[in-house]
Amino acid sequence: MRNVILLSLVPFAFVSQAAQVVEYTQTDLSRALNIAGESHYTSISTELSYQNMNQVDIGQKTLVRKQQLHYGVPVYGQSVVVELSATGFVQSIDGNVVVGIENDLNSTIPMISVNQAIEIATGIHHDFTSNAPSENDAHAELMIWLDEQNIAYLIYKIDAVKMNNLHHSHFITLVDAKSGEIMDQWEAHQTSGLQEQCESLQEWSPYDYYSEGSSVKYWGNRFIAIQDSWGADPYQNYWFWSFEGSCIDD
Repeated sequence: MRNVILLSLVPFAFVSQAAQVVEYTQTDLSRALNIAGESHYTSISTELSYQNMNQVDIGQKTLVRKQQLHYGVPVYGQSVVVELSATGFVQSIDGNVVVGIENDLNSTIPMISVNQAIEIATGIHHDFTSNAPSENDAHAELMIWLDEQNIAYLIYKIDAVKMNNLHHSHFITLVDAKSGEIMDQWEAHQTSGLQEQCESLQEWSPYDYYSEGSSVKYWGNRFIAIQDSWGADPYQNYWFWSFEGSCIDD
């Protein structure tokens, strides 16, 4: 009976060691959000800090999306929305934060180079334009990514273009920066389908804001912007969160 009890505790002990995604209300983020103003601050030496991603003015309010950093490395898909006061102090109003990353990662130093990661990602398909002109070159970013079990990995996020029947396809590949293993890969959606994708969402939060020329809507812990009339450049002057994998990607 004693052995049964000990074995039954093992899964719970394992889960406790993984990183966790919690709501911003479950941890005190006040210092992490405002530490950038301190004279001694460097993100690379700070376990939890944030960097600005986007900003939008809604009436008298200024809302800023801030991406979570773990010792200076961005945490993929994890951010909070804050309200900026007149004095520059920020306060969370929505979002999630990853805690316990150090349980899965003992270092943010990659074991493979950027070029090696790009070669691994583009080597999956021989028709990637790895030797194409500069505008199509693959781009790599070192990040921290959580898998479906919320285990944190140090990864390179690779943006690359693939030729398919004379058409360009945009692919995202996640490469483990320690082992070189491919963790995930998907084709990014085209911007032309953004509005249709967003309209398929069934529920919107009460945070629906409107500004001249566009409707800016808030859903879950992400902002998206739906342009009223599509122009030549759908990115210009509009605040988009992401086009990777879905209308708004984690």
